[in-house]
Parts: sequence; C-alpha cells; structure tokens
Amino acid sequence: MTEIEGISPDRILELRNAIDVPAARARNGHVRAELGLPSDAPVVGIVAIQRPQKRIDLLVRAAARLRREFPELRVLLIGGGPVEETT
Repeated sequence: MTEIEGISPDRILELRNAIDVPAARARNGHVRAELGLPSDAPVVGIVAIQRPQKRIDLLVRAAARLRREFPELRVLLIGGGPVEETT
C-alpha cells in the first residue's frame, strides 16, 4: 500500500461496511413501502444525533438544490436531538 494524502500506510485502518448489501437490497422495497417512499425516488439520509456541529443544514440546502434536477428526491433525517436539561 502506498502513502495516501501524506499518511503512512501503517497508520491506516480499513473498516468494512457492516451492512450485508445483498440482504439490504432485497429488503429495500419493503422499507420504502413502510416509509411511504416511491420505489423509484432517489433517497439520501443521515443517521446522527442532530446537533449544529453535524451541519445537517448543509445536507438540507444541498437537497433543495438537487430537487431542481431530481424532483422526486427524498431526504431522511434519522436521530434525535441533544437532551436538554430541564433544571
């Protein structure tokens, strides 16, 4: 392995995707139906605690621009916000 972006190969750790892609593809239609998403609509999403540091606002703005070309685009925002103290 060669140096990548100035980082030595011995400092790089590859983490494989934990999703079984064939099984996920097989379930895709069922999930879309459960969520009320059209079967042919492009879908992007984020799974994260929704804090300003995550810059989810950039995803929303980018999606607004993309909808001009892809009017069926759907964006999924998955995750809660930070727990607020009530004291």
